[in-house]
Amino acid sequence: MKQESLTSRSAATLEAQALGAVNQHMEPDAQPTMEFLESVAEFERHIFSSAKVRKLSAAIDAGRPLPNLDPPLSAFEQRRYLDDVVERADLKSDRSIASPIAL
Repeated sequence: MKQESLTSRSAATLEAQALGAVNQHMEPDAQPTMEFLESVAEFERHIFSSAKVRKLSAAIDAGRPLPNLDPPLSAFEQRRYLDDVVERADLKSDRSIASPIAL
C-alpha cells in the first residue's frame, strides 16, 4: 500500500486511514504490515456496524442536519415526560412568586 499523507477522514479506505493515523501519530520506525492495517480496518467496520451510527456518520460527512436516532417514547415514557414538564413549570412559578423583587 502506498504511503498516504492524507488526513484520516479524506483517505479512500479504512486501511489508508489506519496508515495515515499510524504515520501521523506514532511516527513509526517501520511501516505497519498490511495484516495490521486490515485488522484495524476490520475493528473500525465493527464499531460502525450499527445502521444508526452509519446514518449519523453519513449526515455528518454530507454536512446535513443530524437525524433523530432516538426511538419513539412509549406511552409510559410520554406520561412521565409530561409529568416532569408540569412539575418543572410548577416549581418555576413557585420560585417567581416567592422570590423578592430586585430594586
